[in-house]
Amino acid sequence: MRKSYYVTVPSRTLIEGAKIVNIREMTKKEAAAEGWSLGREGCRVLVLSNGIKLYASQDYEGNGPGALFFTEKGKHYAI
Repeated sequence: MRKSYYVTVPSRTLIEGAKIVNIREMTKKEAAAEGWSLGREGCRVLVLSNGIKLYASQDYEGNGPGALFFTEKGKHYAI
């Protein structure tokens, strides 16, 4: 497990209004910085217009990469 170095801030102030400019696979370097090992499923990263990178964790402790889902018109998708 990685060291806890996160500071809680109102995420809306950092994310609200930003646009997704890229969706890509997490790099091995990014995963290592989280203390994660990327499995065959990998982990998607959403890059925002302000440079913030969003990605899913399997839990709030950050114990591994997770999956992102969305719905549109009643259909469910995984990113």
